[in-house]
Amino acid sequence: MGRSAAAPHGEEERIPKITIRPVETAEALSGLREAWDALLERPSGTNPFLTLEWITSWWKNFGDKHRLFVLAAFDETGARLKGVAPFMITRSAGFKVLQFVGTGLSDRLQILLEAGAEDVIDGVFAFLNGRRNVWDIMILRDVPENDPALARLARLAAQRRWKIRRKRTAVAPYLPVKGNWEDFLASRNSHFRRVQRKKEERISRPENEFCVRRIRGNVAEEDIADFKDILRRSWKGREQTTAKQGARTERFYADFLRAFGTKSWLDLWIGYLNSRPAAYQILFDYKGVISFYNNGFAKEFERHSPGSVLMARAIEEAFRLGRTECDFLRGEERFKSQWTVEKRYLEDIVIVRNTPRSRAAYAAAVLVRWNVERGMRYIAHLYRKRKSGPRERAESQPRENGSPEGRAAS
Repeated sequence: MGRSAAAPHGEEERIPKITIRPVETAEALSGLREAWDALLERPSGTNPFLTLEWITSWWKNFGDKHRLFVLAAFDETGARLKGVAPFMITRSAGFKVLQFVGTGLSDRLQILLEAGAEDVIDGVFAFLNGRRNVWDIMILRDVPENDPALARLARLAAQRRWKIRRKRTAVAPYLPVKGNWEDFLASRNSHFRRVQRKKEERISRPENEFCVRRIRGNVAEEDIADFKDILRRSWKGREQTTAKQGARTERFYADFLRAFGTKSWLDLWIGYLNSRPAAYQILFDYKGVISFYNNGFAKEFERHSPGSVLMARAIEEAFRLGRTECDFLRGEERFKSQWTVEKRYLEDIVIVRNTPRSRAAYAAAVLVRWNVERGMRYIAHLYRKRKSGPRERAESQPRENGSPEGRAAS
């Protein structure tokens, strides 16, 4: 098995057919760029939140309260990168929690593997098992339900009689792109077509001058400035807890917009109404899938529905380009259900070692949080029930989850 359990956590470990190399600094992470890019060309799936551009942008802006602990898995020669477990260590209630880099702002989190490299998971687990002083509990959030790599990790933990807790936490709607746009519209009901037509007609009235700027490559600073302007004038900007939090989030957005632009993964739509920035739509065009990451609109233009118009045009463009899917990502906002009934599910996976400290971490960092969330959902349900009309009240049910990023369109 290589080194003993007492080996320093910063040293690589050779396991049969796998070499695990911990990456604990931003400089070392950037040094993996060439190997990481090559790995992205042969993955077992597609996920823009596993690109180095996304992970480094998040770490640059939010990593100061965490400790980097990315595990890079190479072949037995140490030359070919076969997988990456993008972990970090954070403190919660005094305990060391192992979780994914990007937790909170990433809609889907996984271990990056090349196709057929399941042995990487064995190596990652063996490495973590030998570094028990580094982490107390593993909390992996927003994982695709039944992800084979993490299912294998959970099985290995179960073999050691560690406690495994899995909880479905979010819905991720998606629209398969088949045929052409006209056929898709024809398949929808008349009410849907009428609503979309009215929104286009309303924003295109003679008194409204609506134009769209679309950025698919490098992002100019004036485009980032217009995006920030809309964000600040949207309900999202008004709900920022502190000015410091809002500024940090804006810097993160600007960093990944620039990074994705250089890779041609970005498809940024900005709508202008009467020469004023009115709405934006951030899309990722990655490996044949259009991912709808975030959108927003300035509150003063809400009655014109600029966000909905941008979304409809972007979906139409996905059909025109022959993409395979429109992925609406995490969250079950109402506007998504207007476009599709197809859904995936995300879950949280918690792995608790069979030690008093790990069990205490589970009680402090997980059970308390889940009970608080359950109480907040119930309070929100009562509030919606009170505010809704009699007809809606009869149908109202508490929602199990939702996107914390509020990716709503007008």
